[in-house]
Amino acid sequence: MLDTKDKFFKGLPQNATVKVDYLRRVMIYKLLRNLLFLFPPEAVHHFTMGFINLLASNAPCRRLLRKLFSVHAAVAEKEFAGLNFKNLIGLAAGFDKNARYLQSLETMGFGFVEIGTVTPLRKKEIRNPGYSD
Repeated sequence: MLDTKDKFFKGLPQNATVKVDYLRRVMIYKLLRNLLFLFPPEAVHHFTMGFINLLASNAPCRRLLRKLFSVHAAVAEKEFAGLNFKNLIGLAAGFDKNARYLQSLETMGFGFVEIGTVTPLRKKEIRNPGYSD
């Protein structure tokens, strides 16, 4: 519990519960960010997406994630080139090249996800010794 009499909160009105809640979230974010940055990026990617996959595989958790992250507004829906999108927030190529997280990403509210590594010409292989997919 945060002490609102702390000098950090000086000048806030006594009923500033919204600001205190916001500060708690910022502090949790900073703590998690600092913790995750201690590990290799690929390991964190696989760990966090595996955790989100686990949550999205459970129906009650999936409903909660959709409620928290999805946009449900007709104004957000778009039609382009004969395709219908729930919203225009998409995820670029490279994040989920093997399509392992499609349900999870859809649950998190993305309107579209670009997957795969199909190219018209063969590319020179670039090996990253720290990356395993």
